[in-house]
Amino acid sequence: MDGCTSRGDNDPPVTVPTFTPDDFRVAQEEDASVCKVMTSRRRGQNLHDKEKDNQQGVLFVLSACLFVLLVVCWCSVFPGVLLQLRVSWRAAPASCLLERHPSFVSSGGPPLLPGLRSVVGYTVSTTTTTTTTANNDNVCNSLCLFLAVMASYPVLTFLVFFSAALSSTCDGGKVLVYPVDGSHWLNMKILLELLHSRGHEITVIRSSTSWYISEVSPYYTSITIAQDHSHHIKGQDFMTSFLKRSIEIRRREENVISHIMLVYMHYFVVNPPYQAVCDKYFGADVNVMSLMQGADLWLIRTDFIFEFPRPTMPNVVYIGGFQGKPSKPLPADLEDFMQSSGEHGVVVMSLGTLLGDLGPELSEIIASAFANLPQKVVWRHIGERPTSLGNNTMLVKWLPQNDILGHPKTKLFMSRGGTNGIYEAIYHGVPILGLPLIFDQIDNFVRMKARGAAEMVDVTTLDVESLTNTLKNILDPTKAYKEKIQKLSQLHHDKPMKPIDSALSWMEFVMRHKGASHLRTESYKLPWYAYHCLDVMAVFAACGLILMSLVWVSCRCVIRALIRATKSKKE
Repeated sequence: MDGCTSRGDNDPPVTVPTFTPDDFRVAQEEDASVCKVMTSRRRGQNLHDKEKDNQQGVLFVLSACLFVLLVVCWCSVFPGVLLQLRVSWRAAPASCLLERHPSFVSSGGPPLLPGLRSVVGYTVSTTTTTTTTANNDNVCNSLCLFLAVMASYPVLTFLVFFSAALSSTCDGGKVLVYPVDGSHWLNMKILLELLHSRGHEITVIRSSTSWYISEVSPYYTSITIAQDHSHHIKGQDFMTSFLKRSIEIRRREENVISHIMLVYMHYFVVNPPYQAVCDKYFGADVNVMSLMQGADLWLIRTDFIFEFPRPTMPNVVYIGGFQGKPSKPLPADLEDFMQSSGEHGVVVMSLGTLLGDLGPELSEIIASAFANLPQKVVWRHIGERPTSLGNNTMLVKWLPQNDILGHPKTKLFMSRGGTNGIYEAIYHGVPILGLPLIFDQIDNFVRMKARGAAEMVDVTTLDVESLTNTLKNILDPTKAYKEKIQKLSQLHHDKPMKPIDSALSWMEFVMRHKGASHLRTESYKLPWYAYHCLDVMAVFAACGLILMSLVWVSCRCVIRALIRATKSKKE
């Protein structure tokens, strides 16, 4: 992620615990019920729903009995005559309410039921207008008032108890999570916390080498899988398309090679640990890839404000920028520095939590370029202090990225191009200068550059002059970078539903409707040759060959007949 704000301010430091196979086995056994629930959902049976229905039925019967009891008490205690009560308790609010209510004030009537009198703790005289107190404490006062109000409004009391009975049985579902580590988990954690607050039970499958996914959490139960396959891909070059639209054969060859590498990594590096879990709980005939392809719902953390349009299935929901939130006040020292920038504003630079020291050479280039700007600079920097650092630059080891991007003095965000940082910049309408390094960062900046809201530089050929010119170009008020990013921000905020609300509502919709199979395509169930229509092409090819053979045989027969006819005429 680009900033440090996705993790809470009070979150403990990230550590990687050591796990043994026994720990993993125990965790699997404890969480077997989650996988069984997933299997039973596929069969259309859910014992949890049956128990929930039984609880609702029992509480409904109890509420109905309480309603009948209150009606009997009301008819026997207050049968058309009004009862005057003079309350001598110390609790003034209770006595005032009793005296104000016409249902409680009269000149006579039958005494309370003996059982009710013993509970309430006071005696009523039907010949005088006085009431003798048997218990003066506040507990008795509150109990008297509660029972009196219930007896006076039996219908309202029934509705209150019935609503409470229904709400108390609104239990949540069970969610099994296979998260991707890094910034993906920082996003997923927000969803899990909200799901937990709605009563859902969450189980997370995590790797023993996880960076951020803690084994112990108040929001979920974890299953740890031993995994250390980094040596398979260590040092390998990451091939990127850079969104080039060229159809040259060389470009297509690179795409095929890149796809083959990804398939190899999935089948031989990523899948084996998960396939072992899949074999144990779902059977050896279930492939982990087919299980993923048959997912009920896909939550994509981008949207078409940032991404290019594409056709999607009904069970694909785009929730880009769901982690966006309004900015909070900055710490005093940082706020003073921001205000001291005057009309020029502030440039914010943060390369995220995954990237450490940039190295002295690159740090010196960036520091020298910042020193040439009239703006102030807040730089989240790790490593030695650059010697060329200007007086306009503040170095910090941590900064509240979302809050500082939402500050009115912020004019530019210098980022490595993670999706989280880009969406925070879109949320607050701040232009971006990118220093992409790894993974999807280059593609992300190509998309933002196509929107006219960002520029990017190549860190391998970066120098002071080119970086300074690029910074001044984006900060130039005559340019359209600010206008473009603010337009994207308006589009992001102008949605029928907030992305986080959309994600939660769709997840609960899928739970309520047992997977919502009507939203899923059946193509993932097809064999590979049927998915690519190879069987159809084979049928067409066979029909074509048969037709060509018939034509060839027919032509040959006709030619032979003509030859025979010609010979017979000559003879």
